[in-house]
Parts: sequence; structure tokens; C-alpha cells
Amino acid sequence: MPKIKVSNLNYYKVLEVNANADEREIRQAYKRLALKWHPDKNRGNSSKTAEIKFKEIAEAYEVLSDKIKRFEYDNRGSQYKYENEANEWEEYEEDEWEEDDEDESEEEEDEWEEDYENEWEEKMQEKEQRERIVREKREKEINQQAEHRMSLHDVGCYCKVPAIKRQTQKENENYGRFFYCCSQQATCNFFVWEDEYQVKAKCHCGEYAIKRKVKKDNMNHGRFFYCCANYDYQDKCDYFMWEDEFQSIFKCFCMEYAIKRR
Repeated sequence: MPKIKVSNLNYYKVLEVNANADEREIRQAYKRLALKWHPDKNRGNSSKTAEIKFKEIAEAYEVLSDKIKRFEYDNRGSQYKYENEANEWEEYEEDEWEEDDEDESEEEEDEWEEDYENEWEEKMQEKEQRERIVREKREKEINQQAEHRMSLHDVGCYCKVPAIKRQTQKENENYGRFFYCCSQQATCNFFVWEDEYQVKAKCHCGEYAIKRKVKKDNMNHGRFFYCCANYDYQDKCDYFMWEDEFQSIFKCFCMEYAIKRR
């Protein structure tokens, strides 16, 4: 489970680079400092300091080497929330290192650095591959969302006029989320999230229902359903329909669409 904390570190100072440093400079700085502060090279009295420094360097590199995380960090500064992905190669357990006061020979030192550099290169390749997969997935999701928005008709509010599209600016769980509302908010309470809007199912009010997802941890967790758009108001109707049971072909004797079940 990823650990999330508000970071108080200045990642640029940790890696000893300028705020406008490019990817190559950040990568070189990380490699140099990781070799310098790796706990295996700082045994004895300095091992605790090295452990802390090494973790800070790894955290700084994880954020600044990722374009999206770096953008968020540059915009939020001291309020940036760091999510520790707990990569095995970044973690260091103190119990793994024993006291050893013997000086390493120059040959052993070179051999250690060569082994560490090879391991570092392998880990970097794995990290780049993971980032590429995540990036391709994000691009696919963005394209799908764009296609979905293009397929939508003009969103009409209860006043029968086109609704306006806005974006949430408040710092909460809906930050950056798009929604539709009426341009005459004093007289019309129409509101729907863009990702909940659909044009298949209508509720008993005669308006398009909204599409939502079950968040409770039960047997229906993650299941989509349709309900009345006025779910936050007293004049809401009791319309409810599971998305996977909805169909628009057959009607029952009540002249409502029948539900599909197996």
C-alpha cells in the first residue's frame, strides 16, 4: 500500500541541481549522489546519516524524473504530497548492514562500483519500461475521454438551454474535474459531472439519468448504475437502474423499459 506524506524537502537542493535542470542533469546528479551516500559504502558511525540521505536522494529523483510528478511538485511546493511507491531497490533496511571497520581496498571499491552501476542501469531500464507502460495507458485513457466528449450531444439543463461546462478549482477530491451546470443558476439547479453524463437512460423526471459507480466495499463494488440527476435535492425521483441490466428495446406493461437479467 503506497504511503502518502506531505514532503518538506527541497528536491532540487537534495540533488544539488537548479530548478530548470533537464532530465540528463537530474539523472547524472542522482547517480553521483547515490554512489556517494549508498549505505554499503558508509558503514559504522555514518551509516544512519547515509541511510537518511540515500532515502532523500531516492525520493527526490523519483519525483523530479517523472514529468507529471515534477509538474505537481513545482506547482504545489511545500504542499506537495509524496506517494512512496516503495521500490525494492530504493528501500534500505538497517539490519542488512553489519559493522565492518576494515578498509576496502581500491580494487574492491572499483569492483563494488562496477556491480552497483550495472544494477543501477538494469533498474533504470525497468523503471523506464514501467513509465512507458503507464504513459501509454494514460494516453489511451485521454484519447478515450476525448472521443467520449466528441460523441456527446449538447448538454441541456432543465431550462432546455445548453448547459455550460466548468472545472472544479477547489482543493478537494474533485479538483480538476469537469461538470455541467445551468447558466442561470439562480433559477435552475441543474448539475452533472461530465464523466457521469450519458444519453441512454432517462429517469422518471423525463431527464437523462446520471451514471455513477458503487464505491462501497460490498458485492456491487465498482458496478455502474443510473440514477436521477437530482440526487442531492428533495424533488428527486426514485429512478435506479444497473447499467449492465439496462436495455432500450423492450418495454413492460407500465410502458417503462424492462430490465435485462439472467
